Amino acid sequence: MAPYFGSVEYMRARNWREFSGALNRWAPRREPSLRGRRGNIGYSGRPVPRRTNWDGLMPVPGDGRYEWDGHFDMDALPVEFNPARGFAATANSMNLPPDYPIAERRVGFEWTAPWRYKRVWEVLEAQDKHTLADSLALQRRLRRRAGP
Repeated sequence: MAPYFGSVEYMRARNWREFSGALNRWAPRREPSLRGRRGNIGYSGRPVPRRTNWDGLMPVPGDGRYEWDGHFDMDALPVEFNPARGFAATANSMNLPPDYPIAERRVGFEWTAPWRYKRVWEVLEAQDKHTLADSLALQRRLRRRAGP
């Protein structure tokens, strides 16, 4: 697996299909989002390991009984494309939909505190139009609150 090839592909994507297809080959720490020239926006999780007999929360013996069974494909993970609210936000917090089958698709259990996520949503919901300058100002405020 060469995740950097996927990142080149998703940066060159011309539509949602190409973007989401590239994500199947991309597995960095952060989740990618899309803002297209035509105003389309989207969010998709990243490929995560499929663990069939354990949840990944505790160490296990390295004797082969607890190996990953590949990765979940992107179509098994949460996704948003052009949500009616006009934005998508994550901030590394727990953002799985209420009906997500976490028992079958164990994608994670440790999330950051929700204050950043809530603040981002609060700001974006209050604006009719969000600019690059607005994003920079919001990011600066969140960083000052979080500390160094």
